[in-house]
Amino acid sequence: MDDSFIPMNEKKTTFLYAHLDDACKYLYKPVFFDFFTMAEQAGIEDFLKNRKVSHLFFGGFEGCERKMLCLYPDDVTPDELIWPMGALRFPRNFKFDHRNVLGTLMSLGITRESLGDISLSDDEVQVIFKAHLASFLEREFVAIRGRTIKPAFFDACDIRAFPRAFKTLGITVNSERVDSVIARIWGLSRQDAALAVKQGRVRINDAEVGKLTVKVKPGDVIALRGHGKAVIEGFDGNTKKSRLRLTIKKYV
Repeated sequence: MDDSFIPMNEKKTTFLYAHLDDACKYLYKPVFFDFFTMAEQAGIEDFLKNRKVSHLFFGGFEGCERKMLCLYPDDVTPDELIWPMGALRFPRNFKFDHRNVLGTLMSLGITRESLGDISLSDDEVQVIFKAHLASFLEREFVAIRGRTIKPAFFDACDIRAFPRAFKTLGITVNSERVDSVIARIWGLSRQDAALAVKQGRVRINDAEVGKLTVKVKPGDVIALRGHGKAVIEGFDGNTKKSRLRLTIKKYV
């Protein structure tokens, strides 16, 4: 295995932090890790804040969510980093969604940590991945839902930004509690919303929500498995009946 890469399993945070600690102590060249969720990035930032080491997260384009981590020595500048990632793109000319793309890739034995953002527009798909997977993907990633695809492959410098498509909603809720908010965003009963939280189907900023008492705040990205994602754009005061007004940007 290339010692410039340290694999990551999100269930083994202790293992990851041990490798981070070792890398901080013996850093003589850039070391690249996996792609991390926003919650994982926050945890790593917290872990590294008292360690005097240069580090950077990058996912291929501005505004992406999943980002690769690099630790690098003081004699290297960020502009000198050669990020070991690539992208593939192919037309979206039949019906499929994000889950179909991710499911197909993982069925090939590729871990989620080896993949960056999977972006879909109306007519095209882009998948960001660790560079060493390129030849495998060229050979094996040839169909989705039984339909043939023909991806084109690109280096990191040719990764393209995909603008997010949103629908802006104005909702009112009794409180900032996560079950109250997801019930209004996705048209669920409070009972079904509470069940989704208890079953671990709700994430805020990529971290699983385990308690109904968790409250949302502006800027939070909420994901409800099987329904999609939404961003809390802002709190807009209260109605005459003291309900809280929220502006939501719902992924479409």
